[in-house]
Amino acid sequence: PLAAAFAAALDAGRTDAPRLEALGAALVRRLEAVRGPGVSVAALVGAPRSHRIDALVLKGVPAMTQLMALDLAGFAVSAGSACSSGKVEASPVLRAMGLPPEVAGCTIRVSLGWTTTEDEVERFAAAYLAVAERLSAPGPSML
Repeated sequence: PLAAAFAAALDAGRTDAPRLEALGAALVRRLEAVRGPGVSVAALVGAPRSHRIDALVLKGVPAMTQLMALDLAGFAVSAGSACSSGKVEASPVLRAMGLPPEVAGCTIRVSLGWTTTEDEVERFAAAYLAVAERLSAPGPSML
């Protein structure tokens, strides 16, 4: 039964992957189109990537402040990679990407799951941009 359940989960993941990629790409396009104050997506230019997990940078706003504001808006996000949850130092992934500590410290991780809907992505984008408007320092994007 456990092997069958695992196989079913893998199959469901393969089936849902294109939908989640499309939702994540739509989120990034929405944030990039608005270009809220200090908002950017941490990604290596030209590198292949999955939009099911994105790193969002909000210039000058510590990740923990973003986490609290988004939690109050009803969204659960993270300040680091899943493999380093609970640690306060910058994510090793962000460091490997070459992000300076002041950028990595203002980066959150947004993950989409198999239950994520288009409406939730739109509501998150609106909430994130509202947080950016309220909390960020004026100036150009960091990336």
